[in-house]
Amino acid sequence: MRPQRACRVLLGALAALASLAAAAPAQKRADAPEMPTVRLAPWTGQPVTVNLAVGRTTAVTFPAAITSIVTTASKQTLTLETAGSRLFLSPLVPDYAGEIFVILGNDDQVPLLARSVAPEKADLVLRLVVGSAAGSGSRSAAPDSGGAWTPLRLMRAMILGVQEPGVTVTRSRPPFVAYNDSVLVLRTLATWKTPRYEGVVLEAENLTDQWLRLALESLHFPGLLAAHAERDSLAPRPTKPDEARAAQQKTKVYLVRVPE
Repeated sequence: MRPQRACRVLLGALAALASLAAAAPAQKRADAPEMPTVRLAPWTGQPVTVNLAVGRTTAVTFPAAITSIVTTASKQTLTLETAGSRLFLSPLVPDYAGEIFVILGNDDQVPLLARSVAPEKADLVLRLVVGSAAGSGSRSAAPDSGGAWTPLRLMRAMILGVQEPGVTVTRSRPPFVAYNDSVLVLRTLATWKTPRYEGVVLEAENLTDQWLRLALESLHFPGLLAAHAERDSLAPRPTKPDEARAAQQKTKVYLVRVPE
């Protein structure tokens, strides 16, 4: 990808990411607050488990727009709201469990198996990606070398930093700034290209004196299939030289999209 085109593609997405990042009150302690992470779930036609908790709202993102929902859940046990390809779930009873059938615009039917868990284990964002299941091996293991590339496989390769045959990696040396304002700076580190998908590795840095949350669940730009950040919350800029927050002030962000 040419640098000019990469920057143009990113700016629309990254400006949205920066504008949707919610600043939390400054914390006195140096360690990051406990925040649930965005979970990528492969969908191969089998039911998908979603973890819910009372007092928490979980967003489930599907690969196509939602047209209808079929469930036996009542308004007294579960609230459901839809927006395009997103389903927002919030249980009203602590022991809720049930099936939710989501019908998509491409005529696919996705069965969800909802279950109640402790609040700290609930999904914040569950993003369904069409393709084979992601490997669960150690971070030092390489993705399978055979088979077709899927969004999850490309995402895992970028996170592990493993380049396989058929993938073109263009690294930005030095990283160029794709977005910069008084809140957040985003630098493009590399682009990964397969015959069908394109991945982008970014570095996000908090420029404020408050904790900053990256709202990846609200990120919109054409062709986006998957997004992942190594941490959801970024620490404030250190006010003293001895504050050990430098590593928490930045994070890597990984995006997979269908190129235009």
